[in-house]
Amino acid sequence: MIFTDSPLDCFPLANLHQKPVAKRSGKCSLHSLKIYHFNLQNWDLSLLPELGIRVSLSSNYMSIGGNWKVNKAFITLQGTFDMKVYGISISVSLNLGKDQSGHPTSLVTQCSNSIGHVSIDISGSLSWILNLFHEIIENNIKMVLEQKICEMVRKSTTSYLEPYLRTLPGCSHCNETLDCILGLSSSGSTQLCLSLLREQIFGGN
Repeated sequence: MIFTDSPLDCFPLANLHQKPVAKRSGKCSLHSLKIYHFNLQNWDLSLLPELGIRVSLSSNYMSIGGNWKVNKAFITLQGTFDMKVYGISISVSLNLGKDQSGHPTSLVTQCSNSIGHVSIDISGSLSWILNLFHEIIENNIKMVLEQKICEMVRKSTTSYLEPYLRTLPGCSHCNETLDCILGLSSSGSTQLCLSLLREQIFGGN
C-alpha cells in the first residue's frame, strides 16, 4: 500500500542552518514510500451515543520501505531504505448516518495519533554518510508520520469506506445496527449496540 505520493525531506528544514554537515550533504528526500506490514493489535471499539463510534489502536507496529535520493550540484546519489515504526497509537471518531437512499454514511470528526519511535536502515551509494545522521532523520520522519497518519485515515474514509457503504443494500442487520447507535440515549442499550456492531464487523465471531 502506498503511504504517500509526496517525497519527504530527510532533515527538518528549519534546523538545516544548525546542521552544517547535513546542509553540505545536499538536498535529501525519501520517496515511493510503501507500507509492507501493519501489525494491528490492542484495539478498542466504543460508542458515541446518537453520533457514531470511536476506534482506538495502541502499541501497533508498521514497516515501510522506499527510495532515497540526494542531489548535490551535478551529483545524484540514491538507494533504498527500510523503516520500522513502533508504538503507533491512533484514536478515530466516526459520525455515522444515512443518506437519502437509506445507505450508511460516515465522517471522521476527530483523529489523533502518536508514535513511540522510528528506526531506519539506509542502503545504497555512500549510504554511510546518511546513516551518520540517522537520529536526525528518524526524529524528522517521526514528526512527519504523525502528521500524515490522520491525513491518511481521512483520505481512506473518503476514498474507500464511504463508496463501499454506498454500495451496501439496505439490509435489515445494517439498519438495525445503525439505528441502535444513532438512537442510543441510555447506557442500558450500550451492550446491545456493541454486540450488533461487532457482529457486523466480525460476522459474529
